[in-house]
Amino acid sequence: MTVAPVPDRQANLWASFSAERANVVSPRILQFLECEAMYLPRNEAVSAFLNTTNSDTETSRLTQLHYPNELASEIGRCVAGDLGLREEIEGLRFTHARLRKDEGEETTYHLQAKMRVPGIIDKLIKIELTMEIERGVYEREIVWADAGKIEKERTTVPGFILEADKPRSLVTAQIDRVMACGIGRSYHRVAPRDRFYTVDVEVSDPELIHRLRAGQHTFTFLHGAPELSAGDPAIDAVCKPIKGSYLAVNGFDDRSRQALARAWATHAE
Repeated sequence: MTVAPVPDRQANLWASFSAERANVVSPRILQFLECEAMYLPRNEAVSAFLNTTNSDTETSRLTQLHYPNELASEIGRCVAGDLGLREEIEGLRFTHARLRKDEGEETTYHLQAKMRVPGIIDKLIKIELTMEIERGVYEREIVWADAGKIEKERTTVPGFILEADKPRSLVTAQIDRVMACGIGRSYHRVAPRDRFYTVDVEVSDPELIHRLRAGQHTFTFLHGAPELSAGDPAIDAVCKPIKGSYLAVNGFDDRSRQALARAWATHAE
């Protein structure tokens, strides 16, 4: 088996953009560029895979607490300052911030801030800055991060993207299942019958997305699954109630239940 060497993520991602776009942001920000595709697989396909896979999987429990939009810039500047990027973020806009707790082999706490860069409108591309914090800081910040909450289980699975006559490219899929969500009266645990999976596949080179979409990969549970990041108007129109931004505020409700059924039905047509 030949496996492609892990490429320089920063170089590959930025090579996909024009020189004009590259000039709008400091190269030091590029290391935080991420390129990933998001899918909505059938529950039975994921369950079958997880029950039979021999891959080295890792499972953790995540709690994500969303800050109000008006605090996104303040949190973003804090995280950027911790990363030594205070000057590099001038002129850029933070769009979202949240607290996160990861409970796996160890429990860790983070502040996260997402930003928008002029000239980059592709839904596959995002910039997210992350700063590790102490438990005490996390607990003090909870009172401010009151704009939404999601608790999910995440299983990380390694796999490959394939192409004839070329080395296989090692990638990772994050399989998420929301267990509880919402704020105030809308917060509740998601009933077992309503739980569903979403999968993010992060790649080092945007060109790999084309092979992923063509089914040239080892993630069997993705075959036939609608892609939520493809910009398909038919899918986008029905999927809002199952996306994190909606669930964090409204919980899993009747609109979410209907959206799941419609998303799969629309994709099958």
